[in-house]
Amino acid sequence: MANIYQLRLGFVSSGKNFWEVIWHYQLSEAGTGTFIDYCEGLINQWQTNNLAGLMALLSPDTFLNIIDARRITGGGSPTISEGINQPGTETNDTYSTTVAADIAWLPGGIANRVGHTYLAGIPFDRILSDALTGPWVTNAVSWANTQLAQMTLPAGLGTAKMGTYSRKTSGFNPTTAFVIKPKLTALNKRSLPVT
Repeated sequence: MANIYQLRLGFVSSGKNFWEVIWHYQLSEAGTGTFIDYCEGLINQWQTNNLAGLMALLSPDTFLNIIDARRITGGGSPTISEGINQPGTETNDTYSTTVAADIAWLPGGIANRVGHTYLAGIPFDRILSDALTGPWVTNAVSWANTQLAQMTLPAGLGTAKMGTYSRKTSGFNPTTAFVIKPKLTALNKRSLPVT
């Protein structure tokens, strides 16, 4: 039976700014696994398919601290977490972690809500005025295409497809395309330094 899972990534910069990104996946839940197996399978397969591409977009003073997953339909589940402490693999430090690239994920139907991923920690040399440079956008397009691809989970646990999920309607719409906004977006006050 298919259920919706939430995958959350927690980031921190050397300036002690923090932010997170959240994606939803529909898992086919093949086999006889428990929610722990499916959560761990989603985390592990996401890292195998997508981690290197994402970290190539971020500065070395930006760290992915934690990845966690939980089932949000079918009775829900506790959160399964994995500590990472992975730095970005770009060459130069970040310009600011209070601005971010906005990647809009487009669902299949035109009436469906667009999902957004805000990536802070962009290296200073990848920003020109208030816009992202061509090399960064090229790498982001490559990573986003990988992010859109359906994943096959290990150990026969089924498949996972990214999409937008509405808690209000309990509706899931698979993501079919993306748009990388050309200008930077300011993050809200949750990105301010921890005091």
